Amino acid sequence: MRFAYHCTDSEGLPRKGLIESSSESAAQEELRGRGWTIESVRSLARRASGPVPVPPAAAASGAATTRRLADDAPPGAGTRSRGLDSRSLSLLTLHLATMASAGIPFERSLEALSRGTSPAVAEVCKDVRQRLLRGYPLSRSMAASSGVFSPVFINLIRIGEETGSIPRVLHSLAEDLRRAEDRRSRLFASLIYPIFVVLVSALMVAFIFYYMLPRFLSILPDLGGEVPWLTRAVSAVADPDLLLLGMGLLAGGALWWVTASRTPAGRLSIQRILYGIPGPGKYLLEALIARLARSLGLMLSSGIPVAAALPLLVSPTSGYYVLDEAIREIRTEFAGDGDLIGAFERSRLMPRLLVQMLAAGDATGELNVFLERYADFSEERIDLAVENCLRLLEPLTIAILGVVTGVVVLAVFLPVYQLVLAQ
Repeated sequence: MRFAYHCTDSEGLPRKGLIESSSESAAQEELRGRGWTIESVRSLARRASGPVPVPPAAAASGAATTRRLADDAPPGAGTRSRGLDSRSLSLLTLHLATMASAGIPFERSLEALSRGTSPAVAEVCKDVRQRLLRGYPLSRSMAASSGVFSPVFINLIRIGEETGSIPRVLHSLAEDLRRAEDRRSRLFASLIYPIFVVLVSALMVAFIFYYMLPRFLSILPDLGGEVPWLTRAVSAVADPDLLLLGMGLLAGGALWWVTASRTPAGRLSIQRILYGIPGPGKYLLEALIARLARSLGLMLSSGIPVAAALPLLVSPTSGYYVLDEAIREIRTEFAGDGDLIGAFERSRLMPRLLVQMLAAGDATGELNVFLERYADFSEERIDLAVENCLRLLEPLTIAILGVVTGVVVLAVFLPVYQLVLAQ
């Protein structure tokens, strides 16, 4: 059996954690053997396989959890300067879930992980373990590692602590992170070859236009005769002044991008432009909304009420400013009239299908299930669209390269052909 304990060690520092023992009395005996004074020992045998029941106090305080965790963060909070990539965070969560299921205390788990992982993961493990040893719970210890764990992640851990279901919560988080990482990895792998083809084609076109073509065009005046219109057009495109103009426009656009990204309003404008691009922008936004639906569904299935879950979806470090703005509007409307479906429906960003799924989930009392279904459907649709685009990209690139090469060849040989006919 597993027990949650709250003790004070010989130096007067608080100690909290989990212990595996045959009975409560045996657990107390083991804790006294460490020289600790026992304040409470609680059995965790009441874990259920369904949604985690949240104590009323936990549900009532959910909306202010992120702020409270930040305000009450242990000393040294926010001192980390390095974050974790998605793959490292996924593996760390999976390892913690596996060890927690085996009854291994988090202090020992984090100590083991800090020795056999990358420097970034080791640093996070050492920071969190140090705070655990000082008596802080896991959720507050993770909250102190600013920029590593999201508000959703931290609050799900907190709910797991209060309900005795941390292993199951960690497994759910690990599965969610693994799924997202798998999709990113597949997309990256499928993009390598098309990107290589596009880059090689672009280099070939640049070589033809700005190296070979100018050298041939320089001898045309010596040949005499009228220069064909196609040759004049290609010559205008290959003009170095036009190249400099294009490079200047690119540099100006890059400068605007860097300047705008330093302000919240500028970042919001950039993302509105990106998500407004026909085709790619639509799928980028749909992927973000699918991620939002999955996160919301995960919190609801863990017992966090909607009113407490919505604020946790807005993260100042997420980088998704357009989506954060939409969630704030939804949260404000929901707080006003309590109509979740209406709040999502009135949002210009949320798709109609998501609203319909929410309505079905609300009618059946299974909001979390229908949110998961929407996320699965959207991700499959996006994967299919990306796969189809990548299939078209290679032949399209080859066709464009063939057309450009053909036009250049015609532009080169037309003057020679006219000169031969004139003789």
